[in-house]
Amino acid sequence: MIDKYGKQPLKHQPVFIIGAPRTGSTILYQVITNIFDVLYIDNLTCIFEKNIFYGFWLSKKLTKHKAHNNFKSYHGNTINYGLRAPSECGGYWYRWLPKDHHFIDYDEINGKIIEEIKQEITVIINYFDKPIVFKNLNAGQRLRLLTQCFPDAKFIFIKRTPLFTAQSIYKSRLKLNIPQNQVWGILPKNFKTLEKLDIFQLITRQIYLLEKQVRIDQELVKTGNFLTLNYEELEELRCTR
Repeated sequence: MIDKYGKQPLKHQPVFIIGAPRTGSTILYQVITNIFDVLYIDNLTCIFEKNIFYGFWLSKKLTKHKAHNNFKSYHGNTINYGLRAPSECGGYWYRWLPKDHHFIDYDEINGKIIEEIKQEITVIINYFDKPIVFKNLNAGQRLRLLTQCFPDAKFIFIKRTPLFTAQSIYKSRLKLNIPQNQVWGILPKNFKTLEKLDIFQLITRQIYLLEKQVRIDQELVKTGNFLTLNYEELEELRCTR
């Protein structure tokens, strides 16, 4: 299967949801994957993160890829809400990428990584003949890699009023007992410099750096393939339905 479908031209482009933590990326992911006929990694598929194609195949057999109808999560984690619920499945990407930092620059990219990622995702898209949506906020710090794997990939950059983003991160940190000098969630480039700041400076600087990197690397994305969406727009849509 991998040899057959991995060597065919890509039938659809992957879509990546990116942004800072606590900006509404999970609910956006849940809405898109529940409404549209797209592929995504559910909690069942994620169990087989080291053989993701088999995970997708098994999920289709057992769930028929029916709508998940789940809009709950705990800090982005949906494991308690069913096997069909959308998963961020960070472990899938850690097969190739480091855990101790999230920004990937050109000197960490090699042909082997590009080809393996490209082949695995191409096989899934071509076999099921549907686009695949990923929600993994680390991807926002990996545009230099992802645009080499998929030059025509599509990106949805979700933003939120910075004050409310910072407030939500702060409340999450308190709930999870994160040490004050530790950067929680997505690690921006040179994140070690943030550990010397007070908690409020650390949080606001983290948001700024993460979104700044996305804006810098946005230039690598083809015109028309990058959408910026505000969380408040989702709220307005929800209130009108």
